[in-house]
Amino acid sequence: MRLQQKLLLTFISVSLILVVIFSIIAITIATAVIDLRVRSLLENVAELDKQNLEALYNTQLDYITTTAQDSVMAECVKGNQSCPYGEIHNLLAVEMSKNPGLSQLAVIGMDGKVAFSTNRSREGVDKSTTVYFKNGLKGPYLQALFLNAQAGESSTVATAPIRDKDGTVIGVLASRVANPKLLSLVLERVGLGQSGETFIVDNQHEALTPLRFLQSNGTPIRLYTEAVNNCLSQKTGSGSFKDYRGVDVLVAFRWIPEQQQCIISKIDRAEAEMPLNDYIDQGIFIVGGLL
Repeated sequence: MRLQQKLLLTFISVSLILVVIFSIIAITIATAVIDLRVRSLLENVAELDKQNLEALYNTQLDYITTTAQDSVMAECVKGNQSCPYGEIHNLLAVEMSKNPGLSQLAVIGMDGKVAFSTNRSREGVDKSTTVYFKNGLKGPYLQALFLNAQAGESSTVATAPIRDKDGTVIGVLASRVANPKLLSLVLERVGLGQSGETFIVDNQHEALTPLRFLQSNGTPIRLYTEAVNNCLSQKTGSGSFKDYRGVDVLVAFRWIPEQQQCIISKIDRAEAEMPLNDYIDQGIFIVGGLL
């Protein structure tokens, strides 16, 4: 009888050991599968955001080029009676209504000051030292996404020269897209759960869009995580890294060479693997019950 009990105990012990071994193997495989699926999702999100951002840049530049070249714009800027809208503010308002994605439309005078704007509180503001004004005098120009840290606002600006009939530049037309319109157009969070986020970083490591778990105090936030460093090395990829909080995350990143910027999409690894962790907890409970 004692021999039978020993054999039975040996059988149960061996069986439990085998269960544990196969469970570890299954968990390892399942973890790898989940990671691959989540990384694939993140890669799709990052690629979609990259395409959205590039489309925004192209659309904004095409729009400002076409609108600035319209003879009606020049007539209204000069205040001629031939302006069909009566005066320039009316024309700017009409253009804004046709382009709901814009946050502001303005005419910058030759002295570099905002002469007319859909936001009249900005009229008179000196823009003579800005890159987009200087380049806008020469031809169509796009200033890629940048951040006003003090205002906490991400913007992108496109400019183009306004010319009269003889080709003389009489001003610069400028369009601006800023958050929240910018963020709704560009950054995708669908499928990223409670911890996921997508953000954009420039080639100086500066976060150009708000971070979900780190608030700016009015100064630029610079990120030096492994994923950001890899992306700024002009790489595109995905993997498992620590994020700016020191938390384990799954990340996908996309390099945008034309603008020298990176798009980062990530989700906490713990959230991504939560279904598997629930399964493990149930397994431990069952094995414990058997013991």
